[in-house]
Amino acid sequence: DEALKLKPGSIDATILKAQLALQKRQFPRARQIVEKLAADNPNSLSALFMRIKVNLATDRADRAEADIDRILKEAPTMQFARYYKSIVMARHNDAKGAWDLASTLPKEFVQTDPGAALNVATMAVAAGYMDSAAALLNVVVYRFPYLMDARLLLALGRLCREQQLWGKAQSYFEASLAIQSSQDAHVELAT
Repeated sequence: DEALKLKPGSIDATILKAQLALQKRQFPRARQIVEKLAADNPNSLSALFMRIKVNLATDRADRAEADIDRILKEAPTMQFARYYKSIVMARHNDAKGAWDLASTLPKEFVQTDPGAALNVATMAVAAGYMDSAAALLNVVVYRFPYLMDARLLLALGRLCREQQLWGKAQSYFEASLAIQSSQDAHVELAT
């Protein structure tokens, strides 16, 4: 708010405000901020990408997809748009399509963002590409060891389960639950 007082209408300050609302899980507030931002700046890629992030974070993949398709129509090779498109495809249960698209992203793009690497590894597991998933997860663990969070442990557990390493998979699922309770981890343990 202070930055916006100094420079009203600043796209960067408004994006920061929306990101902070997301971090605080103030989803209605984040949606309100990005909708106004996108309306005031309809040609800003930054505004569109922030709206995509908020819509994906609030399970509004269809709304995110409209913005993604708009960007891809203008710039079909834009990496962020292709990455977000693969996320939407995964959420629509198109595991193969999501992986096919995500696997075309440059390694540098995926491997420098632990969240992206984890999402793409999850797509690889869902599509049955365990070696690719393992390689990506190893990169995340090596480059970002401080990020051993519940999602990463869940993904490692799923990878071990697919490799029929039952005891190791169970350990990862339990470690994931110890950090954060999730329905996915409970389902994995129950199966």
